[in-house]
Amino acid sequence: MLSQLQQARTGYHLLSHISIHRALGSSGSLDSWLKRRLKWLDEDPQQRQGDTRIYADLLDVVADSRSLDLGKEVHARICKSAMDRGPFMGDLLVRMYVDCGSLIDAKACFDRMPVQDALTWARLIRAHGQIGDSEQALHLFRSMQLEGVAPVNRNFVAVLGACSADPELLEEGRRIHGVLRGTAMESDHYVSTTLLHMYGKCSSVEDARKVFDGIRHKRVVEWNAMITAYAQQDHHEQAIQVFYAMLLEGVKAERITFIGVLDACSKLKDLEVAKLVKLCVEEREHDHLHDSSFATALVNFYGSCGDLEQAFRAFSRHRLELILATAMITQYTQRERWDEALELFKVMLLEGVKLDRIACMAVLNACSGPRGLEEGRIIHGFMREIRFDRHVNAGNALINMYGKCGSLEEAVEVFRSMQHRDVISWNTIIAAHGQHSQHPEALHLLHLMQLDGVKADKISFVNALPLCATSEALAKGRMIHSWIVESGIKADVMLDNAILDMYGSCKSTDDASRVFRAMKVRDQVSWNAMITAYAAQPRLSSEALLLFQQMQLHGFMPDVISFVAALSACAAQASLAEGKLLHDRIRETGLESNMTVANAVLNMYAKSGTLVLARKMFGKMPLPDVISWNGMISAFAQHGHADQVLRFFRRMNHEGKLPNDVTFVSVVSACSHGGLVKDGVQLFVSLLHDFPTISPRAEHYYCMVDLIARAGKLDAAEKFIAAAPLKPDRVIHSTMLGASKVHKDVERARKSAEHLMELTPDRSAAYVVLSNLYDEVGKKDEGAKIRRLMYEKNIRKEPAFSSIAVKRRVHEFFTGDTTNARTPEILEELERLSLEMAKAGYTPDTTLMLHDVGDEQKKRLLSYHSEKLAIAFGLISTAPGTSLRIIKNLRVCGDCHTATKFISKITGREIVVRDSHRFHHFDNGTCSCGDYW
Repeated sequence: MLSQLQQARTGYHLLSHISIHRALGSSGSLDSWLKRRLKWLDEDPQQRQGDTRIYADLLDVVADSRSLDLGKEVHARICKSAMDRGPFMGDLLVRMYVDCGSLIDAKACFDRMPVQDALTWARLIRAHGQIGDSEQALHLFRSMQLEGVAPVNRNFVAVLGACSADPELLEEGRRIHGVLRGTAMESDHYVSTTLLHMYGKCSSVEDARKVFDGIRHKRVVEWNAMITAYAQQDHHEQAIQVFYAMLLEGVKAERITFIGVLDACSKLKDLEVAKLVKLCVEEREHDHLHDSSFATALVNFYGSCGDLEQAFRAFSRHRLELILATAMITQYTQRERWDEALELFKVMLLEGVKLDRIACMAVLNACSGPRGLEEGRIIHGFMREIRFDRHVNAGNALINMYGKCGSLEEAVEVFRSMQHRDVISWNTIIAAHGQHSQHPEALHLLHLMQLDGVKADKISFVNALPLCATSEALAKGRMIHSWIVESGIKADVMLDNAILDMYGSCKSTDDASRVFRAMKVRDQVSWNAMITAYAAQPRLSSEALLLFQQMQLHGFMPDVISFVAALSACAAQASLAEGKLLHDRIRETGLESNMTVANAVLNMYAKSGTLVLARKMFGKMPLPDVISWNGMISAFAQHGHADQVLRFFRRMNHEGKLPNDVTFVSVVSACSHGGLVKDGVQLFVSLLHDFPTISPRAEHYYCMVDLIARAGKLDAAEKFIAAAPLKPDRVIHSTMLGASKVHKDVERARKSAEHLMELTPDRSAAYVVLSNLYDEVGKKDEGAKIRRLMYEKNIRKEPAFSSIAVKRRVHEFFTGDTTNARTPEILEELERLSLEMAKAGYTPDTTLMLHDVGDEQKKRLLSYHSEKLAIAFGLISTAPGTSLRIIKNLRVCGDCHTATKFISKITGREIVVRDSHRFHHFDNGTCSCGDYW
């Protein structure tokens, strides 16, 4: 190296351009070398300053060094020597100024040239195209033609390259291509490749394909250009087809080929194609191990195929670079592997890799949940350093990050600090408030957005509609729906689905059905939303199952959500036969292994009164989750098997599955219904002391009040209520009223009833229970007074109804109902049963009747209770020995409970009744509840 430097300093002739680079370029002393070379020229001006080769070499070196000041100094010496006006030197000066980034000086030199040849024109045209000034590039090309200079291939390459920068210049590109047609230049490889790039970037792959097909002898560069053109315009399948054709032609793929193909495969997400391309890539992978662009393409390719291990393998074999690391973080983020993404970010910090805007955005996307908040704040700090945080896209990403990480305050702070906010900014802050259950504030922001002059778009409304997804917010939901219609936003399936889902969540199935019927296009989400809306309301479960069948007739196959909704509908109406058919379909589709579906099957069997099948389903689960355990525990609790509940709870803990708040609600409730006061209290104490991650909810205290009061310890229940960290509400007073009635504590019942009458003045429950209690203890006048009060206040008792599914159809009965087509047969069966039950010792309990009528009339009214009508219908509609499954909307009354025991013994039938509190399994004259409910 030293000998080369010495030769450069002392020799009479300058080193060539390549030699200079080898001698000085890497030493970082090019500027000082040029200054010494100019001094050397000054020492012998007569001999040296007239040598054009010396200045030509100097200009070459200046152009490569991009040193504009030195270039101007050399230019001044050339002018002093009067060599600046010749075409050779003029072209070199234009080239030097172009490479140094001064197009004004380049144009000035160009204009002083007595003759400009096509190559000099090409330099200027290309320079303007490279900086995105396509219009000036086209102007220069036209000026060249007007000057009478015949374009050569470099001129066409330059001007077509300029057209590539702006898709709106497609027609100009086609016109220039028209000039080329029929000339020898059209077949020039550089020209044809540029044409391919131009058409590809201008979104005209059809034109690109015509050019490609017209090339007789295609080199790898043309194949690459065609693959890239297809990939850029999302024609990924065609890109892969061109790649296959290239291989069949025997053309050896190179780095650029694989980068284009890998990009196409990443977007295509076709695993079969990906496997074939993967084999081709792996054969040549070792040739490009040290190429960061290739490694980045590999990372994106393997990530899109879901193989993050291979993606990391490709990443780890290359030195850590910003673009490559950003790609790896992006792949982790897209697969929700937040921890790995943030770990890689930390490595980048330790290695001193400086983040750019793209990297900042990628890492921000990886920050999710409280664990990512600290990293998100660090990224925010970097963005401040590079002044990127002021950009609207950066602000939007920061709002999203802080919202996801649980810091709504910081999200709001970023939003308020933004100088410019677009619709995305507003949508993101509205979504952040929604994520933090700040629904009123989110809807207020939607209003402020309009006042700020920003028009809401489709995403604004899609974000806002779920905020109205409760019955209480239905009016607001309807208002937003009207707003959408008035705004003139073009309806699409995503927005329609959001409106449909909002109405379904609000239990406004009429509105939901109108939206569904009016939809011009429905997708799987539409059908699922409507089925789910029906299934969420027990009395509309038949409509849900009917729509489930219609969906399939319209060509949509059930998915996880469809099956879960349909199973929920079966559970709601205790339609075991329909549920079994669904379970068969689920097995056929291979979805039984899906935990969400498996848990829904378990729930369906449990709520259809078939514990054996529910337990069998649980036993088939290889790794039951906490929902599965809770489902089984709840099933045992609802069916009155408190001992099994406790056994399963202990087994759950033994197998290392931590219970959650729902588990304890079911277990303590089971103890309450089973009379296991001591066990229930121990479980509640364990919840408070042994499970610090579970915060006791109101439901846990409700269960404890029920446990203590149901056992007759009303005084202890009152003391527990007084010590509990919640104000007595409707549930607690209802629980105390029910227990007081069972244990004939009139005074406590009166107090609880009065509280309920204040809290829920329109509901009849408190009046009915207190009136019945007064009648039971012989205070007929007090009972009558309560009934008169109900009449004066126009309070009606909630109508009781019962349903039974027979032959895949649900039949519903109200008390005293005579609307069923088989009513005469039903009444005849009830008369027959009454006689049989009387012979067996049954006596109607008329003390439970509110009506001020005679005993005989009360007996007749009792015989027409809804569950008795449903049972009679089931007996005449099914074969002897068939189990009957009845659902009642209210708690089963004492007389019907007794009567059903008699009927089960007389008819030899198992009768399962699911009321609003629990299951009752009647068999051979006994009930599973042990008369304790």
